[in-house]
Amino acid sequence: VYRRDEPNVSKGRYREFYQCDFDIAGPYDPMIPEAECLNIMTECLNALPVGKYVIKLNHRKILDGMFAVCGVPEDKFRPICSAVDKLDKMSWEEVREEMVKEKGLAPEVADKLENLVKVNGNPKEVLKRLQNWEENGFNANEMVQAGLKDLELLFEYLEFYGALDYVSFDLSLARGLDYYTGAIYEAVLLEGGSLGSIAAGGRYDKLVGIFGAKDIPAVGLSIGIERIFALAEKAYKEKALAKPSATQVFVGSFDRDMFKQRVQYLKKFWDVGIPAETLMKATPKLQQQLKFCNAQKIPVAVILSHGDLEQGKIIVKTLHNSEQVETTPEEVVPFVQKILSNLNSEGGSS
Repeated sequence: VYRRDEPNVSKGRYREFYQCDFDIAGPYDPMIPEAECLNIMTECLNALPVGKYVIKLNHRKILDGMFAVCGVPEDKFRPICSAVDKLDKMSWEEVREEMVKEKGLAPEVADKLENLVKVNGNPKEVLKRLQNWEENGFNANEMVQAGLKDLELLFEYLEFYGALDYVSFDLSLARGLDYYTGAIYEAVLLEGGSLGSIAAGGRYDKLVGIFGAKDIPAVGLSIGIERIFALAEKAYKEKALAKPSATQVFVGSFDRDMFKQRVQYLKKFWDVGIPAETLMKATPKLQQQLKFCNAQKIPVAVILSHGDLEQGKIIVKTLHNSEQVETTPEEVVPFVQKILSNLNSEGGSS
């Protein structure tokens, strides 16, 4: 897909991006295809490492009816719709200022919209609330009634699928006014920053006819692959940082010219099956070595020096508590084995 408006990489709005689409075209009984699409969306997102999310849902007919009863001129539906859709990023005061000062909407009309566009929450509770909403003749409007009737049926079907718990009925959702004709929906993260929607869709009964001989009713959804990959990469990096290394022992040295000795002691640990590692540098500084050991979360460090070996001793350091003890070259392997056994016992009992 090629984005025509301004990209914003930090918010996952790339100039070019991939998305995965699923669509159902053709005449079917009301709201059954919508329910199927929303169920597929939840199944896909639940199988992906995106974390907690909610699917905001609204209806084009409810939007049209809401604008009409509040007194929005028909030629301003699209710009006002665009402003309302920013309520997830901006305060009502900022959106109202845009409506009045930039879009030319009468202030009293904007004030009538305020209470309605702030309505969101449990689908069935919001539905009941809107069915009884008499202010400005909202619930008497034919378009509103038609939209609410559709969503009442859709919520019933979504309960069958077990997908209704993921949905929030949100009157501020006002996307795709150019082409959507019925239900509209988008999935957004509850945690994890400002990536925007990770999946979205709706009914578009007139769009296919623009490119063909006749209108074909259709409904579908798109999953933002690029944004999902960004989330997956972030989760993978965080998991990698949090996960302890498989290495149990780090062999380092105070003196920089001890690569031979470091390898000799590595071999001692390897021979008894203990995963051990050293920094892959011939003459590393001690600070570099300890930094690597801490970054990899290696629990035990064996630190050599020429002077200590001449005196028949080796320093063993336990990283989680910085405890430092001495042992002999002959006893270093069983000594470290005992430390590792104790650490494993503590970890298993915690």
